[in-house]
Amino acid sequence: MRPHMAIGTMEQESDRRRFLSVVLTGAAIGVAGCSGDDGSGNGTDGGNGGGMDTTTTSNGGMTTTTAAETTEPTTTEEPPEETTEEPLEETPVVDPDNDAPDGVFGQFQFDAANTGFVPDASVPSSPSLDWQYPEEPADSIEGPVYVDGALYAIVRADETRTMVALDAITGEVLLEDEEVFSSVFSYFAPAYLGSSLYVNGGEAIRSLSASDFSEEWTGAQSLSSIAEMTVTDDALYGWGGGFEETSVRSLSRSDGSLRWEQTLTLDDLTRERPVAVAEDTVLVPGDELLALDANDGSELWSVTAEDTITAPPTVVDGTAYVGTEAGRVRGYDVADGTEVLTAEPDVGIFDIEEPLVHNDGRLFGTSLSASFAVDIASGSVDWTLDTGFAAPPTAADDVFLGLSPGGDPIRAVDRSDGSMAWGAGPIISAGSMSGSGRVFAIGSLVFAAYNGVIVGLS
Repeated sequence: MRPHMAIGTMEQESDRRRFLSVVLTGAAIGVAGCSGDDGSGNGTDGGNGGGMDTTTTSNGGMTTTTAAETTEPTTTEEPPEETTEEPLEETPVVDPDNDAPDGVFGQFQFDAANTGFVPDASVPSSPSLDWQYPEEPADSIEGPVYVDGALYAIVRADETRTMVALDAITGEVLLEDEEVFSSVFSYFAPAYLGSSLYVNGGEAIRSLSASDFSEEWTGAQSLSSIAEMTVTDDALYGWGGGFEETSVRSLSRSDGSLRWEQTLTLDDLTRERPVAVAEDTVLVPGDELLALDANDGSELWSVTAEDTITAPPTVVDGTAYVGTEAGRVRGYDVADGTEVLTAEPDVGIFDIEEPLVHNDGRLFGTSLSASFAVDIASGSVDWTLDTGFAAPPTAADDVFLGLSPGGDPIRAVDRSDGSMAWGAGPIISAGSMSGSGRVFAIGSLVFAAYNGVIVGLS
């Protein structure tokens, strides 16, 4: 029987993260080459915002709660005085002359579809270490996300969580604020869209200005702290409810109010896995792959795979690709759930828990013991590699990027044949830590967070 890595309690989530961290820290690591409604709410977690009427409908084992329109009394008022507002700056904390590339890596796996592919990057062939932050490893790093030259992350050290902004070229601290987390906790990275950072503190979602970390709003609704949130132009999506009753929630990006909530009764939810949003469809992983209407949360379709889906969906050209407990790759048509691809790479005894990554017609996937590429057109396994990665991989240029549990921690794998393009990264020995890591490229720069530090390479 394969080890099942899905998490049902916060303690188990912490155990899993500690496991991945131990794998990363226990290896012999060396240096090499060096995305609404405008409603408002004042309710509590699990309820509707104050003053918000709701409509609740049932469909089989699911209940959908949506915000209902209300009619306000007509009043006659003097027109407000015209005011001129200064436009929000996208990257106000960064010196415009610091030569960092424009671009945004604003959420888990780059975009709401979880493709993991960063366009317009030119990954260096033999990168070297430019900087490390902090000098002494923290207990964990959540993030970072990248916004036109600035890196935003949450740093935990000695039970203190601090939001930081770093200069991407030098690693210099541009902003930091411990008060952001004075009454909430966060296990996951902030997400960015427009000019705002969205922070999931478990008890509430908070919107912060990227320019100075000032609070724009604190939502009355929450998202669970067991999965990264997914951000689109008008909404935030993620898991809600408790461990006895689980739901998928959509919150307004303008004020955090509840747009809709779909209560689920699936038997085996992998709730630590983020949802994907594409073509106005929310894809929810679990013992079933469930498709919800992104506008109102109603069910569109569901399919039951032969084995539990353990990886977040990745949507490419209208197909949702997932990894499973039995090490298979499956593809489903987003329009109706028709299965269109099945592949069986050899990944050893481990599940495919990390999201699949798309790069020019190939899907890259990994377990803890092996990685592989699947051709989207044919469904064939093009190559396998006897190296697993212990964090979500990404793709840029002609390579896949991952964090390795052994050898050089940051690795680039050639898209075409699976050969190792390069390995790099400093030796980090900081004991057992939480946080599963992140690696990506922007322009000709590579950034990674693992074992309590963030590093920049070029």
